[in-house]
Amino acid sequence: MLWFLACAGTGSADTAPDFVVADSGGSADTSAADAPPEVAVSVSSLDFGRVALGDIAARSLVISNNGPGDLRLWSVALDGDGAFDLGAMSRVLVEPYSSVDAEVAFEPEGSGLATATLQIATNDPADPTVSIGIRGVGAGDGLELSPERHDFGSVGLDCTVSQTLWVTNLGSGAVYVGSVGFQAGDSEIHLDLQSSINGALPWTLGAGRSAQLLAIYSPTDEQADEAVVLVGSEDEGVGATLTGVGLPRADDEPC
Repeated sequence: MLWFLACAGTGSADTAPDFVVADSGGSADTSAADAPPEVAVSVSSLDFGRVALGDIAARSLVISNNGPGDLRLWSVALDGDGAFDLGAMSRVLVEPYSSVDAEVAFEPEGSGLATATLQIATNDPADPTVSIGIRGVGAGDGLELSPERHDFGSVGLDCTVSQTLWVTNLGSGAVYVGSVGFQAGDSEIHLDLQSSINGALPWTLGAGRSAQLLAIYSPTDEQADEAVVLVGSEDEGVGATLTGVGLPRADDEPC
C-alpha cells in the first residue's frame, strides 16, 4: 500500500521537500515495469521578469504523464532563494495520458536577481528527475541594469557583435555607482565601460539618468560562452547574464 503525504513548503533550500510520497510497505508495485509512465513538463524554465517589491507574481506549469503507466510524483521541491514558493498540489498520482497543474509564486525580498530550481522526482524510469530553472528580479527604486539577460546567439568565428546595456537610476534621488564587475572566465565576451561617454568610475546618476555599457562578443572557437556583469552602488547591486556560441564559417563567408 502507498500512503501519500503532502505538506506546503516555503521554497527555501534548507527545508524538507514540498511534498513526498512514502511507501508504507506491502506488496511491490510493478506497474512501472509493466507499463512505464512518461513524465513531461510544459516548460523548461520559469522567468518572472521584474516584480516590484511588495508584490507577488505567480507562474503555472503542467506536469503530464504521456505514458501508459501511472506516474507517481515522489517529490516536488524548490531549492534556492526563499522568495519563491510552491503551491499545494492537487494530487501526486497522475494517471496515464493525464496531467496535474503546479504553481510557483515569487515575492521578492529585496532588489536584484533571485534564482531557484524546481526538482520533480518521479517513477519514470527513463527520466526520474526533472529540473526546472527559475529566476526573478526584485524591482526597487534604485538601480536597473537592462537587459538583464542577453543571448548573442550563434555568431560566426572571428566575427564581432555587440549589445548595449543600460544602467538606470529608477529612484527619486541621486545614486552613486561605485563598481562595475565582469565575470567572464575563459569567455570570449568582453565589456567596454564606455568611459568616453560615462567618464571614469565612480559615477553619480541623477534621478532617471542612465549610463551605458557595451558588451562585445568575438568568438574564436565553437565553445559556448557566458559572462556576468555586476553593477554596484552604496545600497544594492544588479546583474546581467550574457551568453553566446561560436559558429563555424567558411573563410570567404561574410559575418
